[in-house]
Amino acid sequence: MAGLTSKTVFDIFQSMEFGPTGGDGTGVAQAWLQRHSHTLGLFIGGKFVHPEGREIDSVTDSAGQSVCSTVRAVFADVSLSVSDAREGCEVWGGLSCHARARHLYSVARSIQRFGQSLSAVAQLQCSPADLSALTRLLYHLTGWAQMRDSVLTHWSPRGQTIINTLTG
Repeated sequence: MAGLTSKTVFDIFQSMEFGPTGGDGTGVAQAWLQRHSHTLGLFIGGKFVHPEGREIDSVTDSAGQSVCSTVRAVFADVSLSVSDAREGCEVWGGLSCHARARHLYSVARSIQRFGQSLSAVAQLQCSPADLSALTRLLYHLTGWAQMRDSVLTHWSPRGQTIINTLTG
């Protein structure tokens, strides 16, 4: 991370390094990890689950220090997750266009509201997160969700889409 620096925007664009962040900013992320005892399970069905007998993986930061540990998923965990996603898709497909748009808008606003904390979590692993692009995409999809019945008359839900913005 570039940290606080006197470089100009032009200099940063030339080097393509991260610009100033106004400080470390990982305090909120560290506090959240502390509340979870630095041990994360698999997020299935809207909650963290910790299946017994699974291998544990350590997540490290850019300096090689342990950030947290997490459970390694096996096929049964993935199957359960897919099953839950299918149920969620059925519920999502039954919502009105306006209700879907409200949900997408709410997610976009939450990302804006907690963007600094989300970026701090990504920063712990030296993984840049383009949250502004994700927010713009969600606002775009909100518009399409609202207009589905009037513009996309033959469209129907097909499944979930994963948007990966936390890449390393």
